[in-house]
Amino acid sequence: MANCYDDKVAAEHISSLPDRNGRVFRIPAPGGWIVVCSSVCVDDKGNGTSMAMTFVPDEGHRWLGQEDGNE
Repeated sequence: MANCYDDKVAAEHISSLPDRNGRVFRIPAPGGWIVVCSSVCVDDKGNGTSMAMTFVPDEGHRWLGQEDGNE
């Protein structure tokens, strides 16, 4: 990413939560990824929503491509 203000960056959908009420997206950032998760919780008093965001450095997800058996 040359200049984060000039480039248009789309969020990539990478996963859905098991109950299908939430989704996980990643956005490329210098040196890693910004991972965002949103969830909708329905209870007897109404709806609630939550959102979490974290930065994952490139070193933090290198294990995904390795076949060393550590999961």
